[in-house]
Amino acid sequence: MMDRALDRLQAQLVAAIKAHVLRNAPPRPPVAGVHLWRCFVYLSARRRVQDGRGLPISPVEIEAAARLKGWFLTARHVEMIEAMDLAFLKAEAVPKEQRVQGPLTAALFDRALG
Repeated sequence: MMDRALDRLQAQLVAAIKAHVLRNAPPRPPVAGVHLWRCFVYLSARRRVQDGRGLPISPVEIEAAARLKGWFLTARHVEMIEAMDLAFLKAEAVPKEQRVQGPLTAALFDRALG
């Protein structure tokens, strides 16, 4: 039962990351995931960059930040942060001109599909 709830939470966090990056939507993590969202934001702001591209956040970086900040993270939480990071990196790789600017309205959707 708990695994399904955590899987659903992970899916919601990943969807919130995609919406935030691809649609320039305000961050809207689910209430149950606010702690993980804040952890991810902290880690992402300190992301290493190589050749102009962000590198994935490593489990070692997550563990070090958790110790320094006093976060309680289980192995499942780390997996969720890694899933959020993968979604973030994939969304960031989409060229800015291909992203939706502003909220996706019915009119914008109709225009996009012709």
